[in-house]
Amino acid sequence: MMAKIARGIRETATGYQAYLRIHGRFYSKNFPITALVSDMKTWREHKRAAEKFGAPPPTPTEATTGFRHDAREYLKLVRSMPSYDDQAYRIEQWIAAFGDRPRASITSRDLRGVLERWRVSGRADGHGLTPGSLNRRRTALMALYTVLDGRGAANIVRDVPAYSEHASEDQIRAHPMRVWYRLLARMQRSSKSRARLRVMLWTAWPHKQLMALKPEDVDYGRARARVSGRRKGHGHPAKWVPLLPAAVIALKAFDRLDAWGPFSQSSMRHRLNEAWRKENVWRQAHQHALLPPIRPYDARHSAATLLASLTTDERALQDLLLHSTARLTRRYSQGADQARMQQAIDQVAAALAGPLHAPVKVK
Repeated sequence: MMAKIARGIRETATGYQAYLRIHGRFYSKNFPITALVSDMKTWREHKRAAEKFGAPPPTPTEATTGFRHDAREYLKLVRSMPSYDDQAYRIEQWIAAFGDRPRASITSRDLRGVLERWRVSGRADGHGLTPGSLNRRRTALMALYTVLDGRGAANIVRDVPAYSEHASEDQIRAHPMRVWYRLLARMQRSSKSRARLRVMLWTAWPHKQLMALKPEDVDYGRARARVSGRRKGHGHPAKWVPLLPAAVIALKAFDRLDAWGPFSQSSMRHRLNEAWRKENVWRQAHQHALLPPIRPYDARHSAATLLASLTTDERALQDLLLHSTARLTRRYSQGADQARMQQAIDQVAAALAGPLHAPVKVK
């Protein structure tokens, strides 16, 4: 029986075996008994980079090139990522901050200083960035260090704490379905982004589950679909989930446009922002209240709110939303909770206004 030495490394009868699984395929390499664990970890990182990005990361050295050069090398390696446009934009912001400064000379204190500057005045209009935007830029930089140096190497970004986003947890991100359909009506019918948003709106699936969806994962006859496993939080294995009739219709339109496979979230966001601007121009001209900014991911919150308004089975709702905790499900469905509370208050107020509760007149 082979004993496990470290993650992805185990002892064999003749030495050691380093192994890993990438996109469902198993890779391994045998090493002699004299091999160092660090060498085996390096092989795993290079193999992961080669299979995911098409080329191994450069061997870590005492950097003499500037941050700009290293960032360009990183972007070449990850060009095949579906979210490449978003990642490239965030890395460009770091390039503007550090330029040609050697990466080895950058400290975690420098990173904190840049993030704080962005927090105060990081937007084009002079206002600061939100905690979520700052955390996404931090994550992009952490990925750069990980890909270029390997997971086992020191990563100064880990020493920079993420910004707390708890202040925004109370914000309701759900929007009425009629608002979504007005926005979808302002997008081209042949737009794949429009088809993907419709599916998210009626299934509440996250982007990654939608990207991983395949034609054979949808059973139209039984109105169900197989969603891939999720690693976020405590995660969940792949499973079949039932579909609403509207979700079946949306998936058929999705199939007709061949919208399967990975896609750029920035493209979806761009199409939605165009429709949002058109809608607000119309609303301003007709003296209606303007819509607040809307994100593609808000479609998932809207679907969760709709489902929560139609059922009180919290466990079933948690499974449909692919959540690992009930607390997260309640946060996604805050809009429905508030509507139910208001309905209860209205019912109580109506009951108290009845004849049995009329004020007694004292003579």
